[in-house]
Amino acid sequence: MVGRSTTTAARSESPQRALPKSAATGNAARRRGAKSVGSQSSSGRPALPRALKSIGDALELGHLKTALEKSQAALERAPFNNLNRAIHAMNLELMGRRNEALALCQEVKLTRTTDLSVLSHLAAAYRRMGMFRDITEVYEAAYEEAPSREDVGRALLLALVGEGQLQKQQTLALKLFRAHERESYLRWAITAILLQVPSVGPHRSLELVEALLQHVPIPRPPSPLGSRYEACIALMLHLSTMRQQGKYHYALDLLNHNVDLVPLLGDVARLRIRLMTESASSNTVRQANNMPVTPVATSKRGRLAPVDFGEEEFGDSSEEEPSRGSPSGHSAGGGYPSGKTVGDIVEVARNEFIRCPEDLRRARE
Repeated sequence: MVGRSTTTAARSESPQRALPKSAATGNAARRRGAKSVGSQSSSGRPALPRALKSIGDALELGHLKTALEKSQAALERAPFNNLNRAIHAMNLELMGRRNEALALCQEVKLTRTTDLSVLSHLAAAYRRMGMFRDITEVYEAAYEEAPSREDVGRALLLALVGEGQLQKQQTLALKLFRAHERESYLRWAITAILLQVPSVGPHRSLELVEALLQHVPIPRPPSPLGSRYEACIALMLHLSTMRQQGKYHYALDLLNHNVDLVPLLGDVARLRIRLMTESASSNTVRQANNMPVTPVATSKRGRLAPVDFGEEEFGDSSEEEPSRGSPSGHSAGGGYPSGKTVGDIVEVARNEFIRCPEDLRRARE
């Protein structure tokens, strides 16, 4: 029995001894798959290969010369690799060799690559050179090659933000919103339109914003922190639109009903003061535009000159002379002295109330 059980155990163990080779092969394949899957960094960007990771470590330590030597060696091993060329171009720029860096950047630019790791290093080199337009052109070429990739479109949008192209930001954000239906792109498009209003003018743009804001409601109640932040952004977009439309009363009403969405109470007070001040200023300007303007005649010395209205007199010349007991010389009815013309009265007022040039300036204002 013991021998039979030993033989059975040996037979059952024999296939297990043959498994380790296949098991090791499977484990190695799984490791390679895990490495390929783990090629994404924690920030969401593609991580550098292991051969190029030492270059990044040298750059973090500030060893620019060592990083340049390693990138040069990597480029010699693979001279047509876009990632090697982009990294070497960035290192050349860090070392002050701008012409060589620019030549390598142009070579990579002509390939119209869609690899974000290559594009990010290429954009870093262009950014150090101050060539923001080239950054946009690189991402535009990549988006033309892969229009369905959201990450490339988002990178192009950020490049347009760095260049300050508001009209293109608006167009691309609306295109991304239609393709991927993310509310963040719609908020970006609205912001781009509102930033164009002071320079371009309202025209029909504010009507477009008002139509787009119907798709950006203010969520109530915003319980999580993320939704509260998004609700605050939506509230600010609504307030900015109403403010530029001159609807200060509606803006104040909206702010009073959504005070809890503003993070700080001091911000609520500032927003109220700004809206109330601009509302009062607009009403003052509107009233001033409706008031008739009276021309003021001035002499060559800059002082008010008596206005000649002719020899017409206030009152009737047939009226009785004022009583001698009246110290002011006015008539009993309280009117102006008889025999005085309008020009004489203006001259008396000028001599009595305008004492210095500052008073003259205040009278003009």
